[in-house]
Amino acid sequence: MFTKRLLGRGAHSPRRAIAKAMVLLAVVALVGAACAEEEAEDVVIRFSFDWKMDGDWAPLIWAGANGYFEEEGLNVEWMEGDGSSAVLPLLGAGELEIGQISAPPLVLSVPEGLPVTVVGVQGTGSPNVFLCDPSIKTPADLAGRKYADQVGEFEHALWIAWTAANGVNIADVDVIPATGESSDVLFLEGELDCYIDFWTSGVIPEVLNAREGEESLFFIRDSLAIYGQSMAVNNDFLEEHPDAVRGFLRAYAKGVQYAVNNRDATLEKLIEEMPANDPDSLAWSIDRYIEQWDNDLSRAEGILAFEARGFEATKEALVNADLMPDVDISGLYTFDYLPDPPIKP
Repeated sequence: MFTKRLLGRGAHSPRRAIAKAMVLLAVVALVGAACAEEEAEDVVIRFSFDWKMDGDWAPLIWAGANGYFEEEGLNVEWMEGDGSSAVLPLLGAGELEIGQISAPPLVLSVPEGLPVTVVGVQGTGSPNVFLCDPSIKTPADLAGRKYADQVGEFEHALWIAWTAANGVNIADVDVIPATGESSDVLFLEGELDCYIDFWTSGVIPEVLNAREGEESLFFIRDSLAIYGQSMAVNNDFLEEHPDAVRGFLRAYAKGVQYAVNNRDATLEKLIEEMPANDPDSLAWSIDRYIEQWDNDLSRAEGILAFEARGFEATKEALVNADLMPDVDISGLYTFDYLPDPPIKP
């Protein structure tokens, strides 16, 4: 009876024991699946800008503040860069997962076989500009004038390509290497007649307002169909975490969209996040970047959209300037990770 009574209570019923075991296994499986899902979503991305704090930081700041990265299960650590030419090798070495890098050094890296892939483009036109003394009316007027060449940086490649496209003989120009002192300071002091910078930089209004007279401006995009800042990913990370890359681009695109449609709030946010930056400089920078992000292609096909011909044109300019061999660069970029459906400004 004891045994029967125990059986009646179900304490040692084989049938009930099996049922309990199955329930326990199901619970363990669910917990394990939940933990695995949580672990899979907790992807850390080390991201570097190409330069210091400026208006182009707004999309990532909003992606963090508005929870876009959290929605994608991403933990994004972003940092300032020291120029595209410095960020690119870090990305190739796997010390970064994603980087904002200008297109020319990315194209120049193809013959070297650097393991990076472009997955989106923020600037489908070059943001670079030559700021010159007003007496320099045309590129030919650079003969005998002082130009600061940023040797070792991608701006050097732009200088070579731009002069080649405009028929300027570099041997006729008094080219001096850019020193540790900022070229804009030397330009303002009259030590330089011309230098290159980003039109989107917050430094530009200071230069434009500090000198007497009107500077001569020569925009790269007026002579060369060169792409600008692009999103590049380390190939190993791209292979291991394709969904994380897609999620990052979605979150970034949402950040751009928010910045474009909330300009004043974005400026306030930048001023809050960058107290060391001059507010007027930040206003200039975010306005120039909004102009860059809100273009015909992004309105038609989505933020970060680009075309193969843009990279081919960038390569053509570099090849024509004898900066690289004419190699196949189709493996440098892919359209497979762009937001789908597109996120438009």
